[in-house]
Amino acid sequence: MTAPRGEELGTELVARSVAAHSDEAAELDGRTETRFRRHQDAEVILAMPGMERTLGAEFVAATGGELTAFAGPDRLPAFARLAPVPWDSGTASGNLRGRRRYHRGLQRDLYLSAQVSVFFCPVSKA
Repeated sequence: MTAPRGEELGTELVARSVAAHSDEAAELDGRTETRFRRHQDAEVILAMPGMERTLGAEFVAATGGELTAFAGPDRLPAFARLAPVPWDSGTASGNLRGRRRYHRGLQRDLYLSAQVSVFFCPVSKA
């Protein structure tokens, strides 16, 4: 009987490592979904077009879990740099710019949900 070659040994080690990480990822995904489903606004977030459980969990994490923390309806889009703010001076008006400080993860989540809704939601597609 011949001893296993180095390539075969390496392939076996990589396969074991991938299997272990896949199991860990599946467990973490299940825990994330369970925790997200317990959130008070989970059903409302999932009702948004293009929003699914992973994006919903990221949305909750980005907003801190409390949408009431945003004083008005324009605060959430501004926090994600989706709503421009006036950047007028004494002589120039009509200048709009994005905020300098914003939450990049929230911007990504909302952008991805919009992209998914355009493909799969007939109302958004129209």
